Amino acid sequence: MSAAELAKAKQQLASSMKARKHLERSYEAQLQSLMQFVSRLSKVCKGVDRILDNRLASLRTALKKNPDIGNITPLINDISGLLIQQESRNAGNIKSTKASITLAGKVLQKQKGLAPQLRRDLRALLTTVDDTPTSMHEFLPILDKLVNLYQQAFTDKQSGIDDPSIDDDKTATSEQSPESIEDDPQDDIFGQKISLQLINLISELAFEGDHARKIDNIRQSLVNNESIPHLVDASIDVIKLIISSMSEERVSAQHFLLSINDALSGVHNAVVHSLNKSRQVSEEMAELDKTISKQIKELSDNTVSATSLDDLKSLVSTKLSNITSAISSKEELERSEKESLLQSLTVMESRLGDVEKEAEQYKRHLADQKFKSLQDVLTKLPNRAALEERMEIEFKRWERYGYPLCVGVVDIDFFKRINDNYGHSAGDKTLKVIATALKKSLRTTDFIARFGGEEFVMLFPESKLSDMAAPLNKIRAIIKKIPFKFKNKDVSITISIGVTEFRKGDNPLQVFDRADDALYDAKNSGRDKVVIKS
Repeated sequence: MSAAELAKAKQQLASSMKARKHLERSYEAQLQSLMQFVSRLSKVCKGVDRILDNRLASLRTALKKNPDIGNITPLINDISGLLIQQESRNAGNIKSTKASITLAGKVLQKQKGLAPQLRRDLRALLTTVDDTPTSMHEFLPILDKLVNLYQQAFTDKQSGIDDPSIDDDKTATSEQSPESIEDDPQDDIFGQKISLQLINLISELAFEGDHARKIDNIRQSLVNNESIPHLVDASIDVIKLIISSMSEERVSAQHFLLSINDALSGVHNAVVHSLNKSRQVSEEMAELDKTISKQIKELSDNTVSATSLDDLKSLVSTKLSNITSAISSKEELERSEKESLLQSLTVMESRLGDVEKEAEQYKRHLADQKFKSLQDVLTKLPNRAALEERMEIEFKRWERYGYPLCVGVVDIDFFKRINDNYGHSAGDKTLKVIATALKKSLRTTDFIARFGGEEFVMLFPESKLSDMAAPLNKIRAIIKKIPFKFKNKDVSITISIGVTEFRKGDNPLQVFDRADDALYDAKNSGRDKVVIKS
């Protein structure tokens, strides 16, 4: 290479190094600016969530040290996950806030004597809420205006500025379209909640025959009609069925008691008759004994006073005949008494047999009623009452012997979507199938009950918490593989499980709450998982 070429190469290298240094300085400046922006942004987000605040504080500390991006990538990923969860919570908060503001506005709308302008402002405000703000910050001016309207209405009331010429019923009717009156979204939400609660409550009722058909018809009607008037009618019908069932049960108990009374009365009469008969026979036999004694004494006296053998023979023959006749009468009385006593005993045995049969039948009826009262009608699993009984038993065993005892709470993920998208019959089918699968997956010593809605509670006697992850994840995997098909569409259903164990000083409620917290963590961290809380 010539000297000229070498000089040119050196010049190009120097220019390239200069450009590189400029680029590095520019990159560092941009990176520094970006880090400062992220730090300021994290401070703005402070106060939204405690865990998120801690992660953002750690991020700010790391950014001050100006580390390599690769070193803080795990922290960034962790914060990203928390932000996604926060986004989901924000969506729920927005929906809840919208419903609360709408309800508060409608409550104010129903107040009598509101000024016309205030009514118009309130109607405009509710229309603004219907546009569904996309962030919580957008609710602030709406809330501010709603508070002002309430303040204005309160001030008008305090000042006595009610307009007596205003017919509130007519005003409310003229200001709202028929659609808005009939299709109140808040009423719909309220109706859905009450309907679901009523369905869950009547699922705890165990009826037979005509009552069972009626209660099933009420349950189906609640699925198809959630209007407030229908809910009231359905509630009244359920109360009537309960009262009718109680009346029938009372009549059944009365019939049983009357049967026992009748049988015992028959036994009493048989005993009284037997005693009277025995008393009468005893008196007659005493008279016969006197007669026999008298005949024997006369025979003895006559034998001494007899003057000839012929007279003696005649006398002895006559007396012996009388004695034999008296003995025969006595034997006949004894035989008659035995027959009467045997007949009385037969009557009493028959009556007592009837009582025993009635008692056994009623005992089976009570046992069947108790079984039904402790069984969930839909899933055929033990219900909440049965869970409380079993929990108390296992708790006492745990206190006495110190065996490990774990409690798990299971919840079906996104169960409400199944009801909303495919109907309540699909939801019922899901509960039945999953309940059966859960029961089959447990040991015979374990216990499972339907706690309510889509929640199940499991008890694991003599099981350590450290050994629970594998079997519970196996159960979760089994449920996930079950093929559900609704409206010709394949649906995958998963469950979340929270589990904990009894510790020294615990009571059943504390342990259940801890397991429920673990379930809540499982739901918030993505669902379809098992969370163990020690």
